[in-house]
Amino acid sequence: DGVVLVYDIANRASFAAIRGYYDQLRRDYEIVTQRTNSPVRLERLPIVIVGNKTDLVSDRTVPTKGGATLARELGCCGFLETSAT
Repeated sequence: DGVVLVYDIANRASFAAIRGYYDQLRRDYEIVTQRTNSPVRLERLPIVIVGNKTDLVSDRTVPTKGGATLARELGCCGFLETSAT
């Protein structure tokens, strides 16, 4: 199991939403683990942040460093940028 949080490098709002998605994931995960008495904690759930649409070079509004920094701040196990094309 794991989670991939994806944002559009050309859309600052989608990047800003990642922190909210992470916070919601954390709240939901805590509820589920409490209800099921699961020993697995969110810290052990692999979470990767992905910046998408790297082919839109001239439209980029989110620098690579921003994504990498956010992944570190949230304790994610990875960060990468890619393009689905």
